Amino acid sequence: MKKLFLSFVSALFLVNFFPAAAEQPANFSSPYAQSRPAYSQRIHWLDHYDTATSQARQTSQPILILFTGTNWCPACIKLEKQVLSNSRFAQTLADRLIFLKAEFPSYTAESMEASVFYPLLNRYQVSSFPTMVVVNASGQLLFEVPYQNADVDAYLQEILSKLNN
Repeated sequence: MKKLFLSFVSALFLVNFFPAAAEQPANFSSPYAQSRPAYSQRIHWLDHYDTATSQARQTSQPILILFTGTNWCPACIKLEKQVLSNSRFAQTLADRLIFLKAEFPSYTAESMEASVFYPLLNRYQVSSFPTMVVVNASGQLLFEVPYQNADVDAYLQEILSKLNN
């Protein structure tokens, strides 16, 4: 029994700490491999407005500002998981926009007012979380993308149609 337990613990250790030992052979072909999208790109979220505007000037790309509270806002958490972390979202928009995350870690009035992003919250008249606004390098509002209980395709369609106008 002791040998069986030690074998089990050893196997568990190998799989967790040496994942290559658990990988499939190079010639292994899974029928499900084609159904998963390749995660070749990720969005690089900036956390400073000045950096975002500087990059926007250099690249002539607009800035998507996400007003979010992922510590306390259920809709923000859902948007992050189902839309913003989706590989299609990144692959479609990563080269077309500069991304700025205006994170508000707490929903208290004191915390909101103390945030470096509070002036942007007022400037773009954001009244609910999460909200995305797209602005040019000068900070001029181009359009808003309010939260909707929708999938990544709906968000992409809205953002792309507004970008192309």
